[in-house]
Amino acid sequence: MKDLEYQDRFVNCFMNHYRQLYEIHVFTNLDQLKKTKPHEYVVILTEEYSTEDMAGFVERGEILLNLEGYQEVYKIVEKIAHLVVSNDHGKDISKGVVSYQKTGIYSLTREQYQMPFAVLLAKIYSEEKKTLIIDLQGYSGFQNLEVAIGLSGLEDLLSVAMTGKYSKGRLLESIHQEDGFDFVAPVQNNQCLLEGSDDLFTEILNVLASELGYERFVINFGALFPGQVEMMQSCEELFLLSGSEKEGNWREESFYRQLNNLEKESLVKDIKKIIIPHTTKAEYEWRSLVDRWRFGAIGEMVRDMVKKEFLNGTVM
Repeated sequence: MKDLEYQDRFVNCFMNHYRQLYEIHVFTNLDQLKKTKPHEYVVILTEEYSTEDMAGFVERGEILLNLEGYQEVYKIVEKIAHLVVSNDHGKDISKGVVSYQKTGIYSLTREQYQMPFAVLLAKIYSEEKKTLIIDLQGYSGFQNLEVAIGLSGLEDLLSVAMTGKYSKGRLLESIHQEDGFDFVAPVQNNQCLLEGSDDLFTEILNVLASELGYERFVINFGALFPGQVEMMQSCEELFLLSGSEKEGNWREESFYRQLNNLEKESLVKDIKKIIIPHTTKAEYEWRSLVDRWRFGAIGEMVRDMVKKEFLNGTVM
């Protein structure tokens, strides 16, 4: 690719998502590329090539992907990932355990705002660490994102986890990018969430962290599954989105009472309650709501907490 600004954006996006998996070499002309040793994959983002050029790469045993330039960078990165996936399904991986952070989101009175709040957190955390959203809420709205419709996601990961037959290809197939944040495509059938468990979801997080390099997970809680309270307690942060002090507080009181009955007093103390006012018609579209939060008081509050974590050495 000859556009250096576009090249920098492309390389930064690719390495932010896949630096744990692949080494990337960027060339500004085909002659430079031909003089190097063969690569496993060659991606062409220019129209200045010939049929002979393409045949030469095939003869070198390289897997070729030719894309039109000047698409949105994250969409090109995802197309490259799907090319890799198609050649990677047979490669098993081990279930490693590495250090990472978990942030949970839950609500009993402001459930409709969990999805945009998860996006807000992911965008802010991604400024410092590689972050992934895991949607366990059900009917959250992630299902409506065009990039997620009909694609592999959490259902596939649950199936893989139950059999224990992971592969990098299947992991990559389940992860998608949208406007600067990464997320696992949500289940299409919410009954699947009830088949999960704390141990099963934790195993999936371990594999995603060890194999794809994710350092922070934003978990959007909702539908109850076995061990959900235990998974909430294992989060370094748990945000409870709430309305006014009087609005729906009987549901929150019931939640706190259950936690105390389960002897989860430490979880009760650690919950960060966030007051979310009802949105106006002008902010009805969730993307505009995320932007308003991100550059407003709520975003400032989250950034302050992230800074404190770094100062205290709690973010790895």
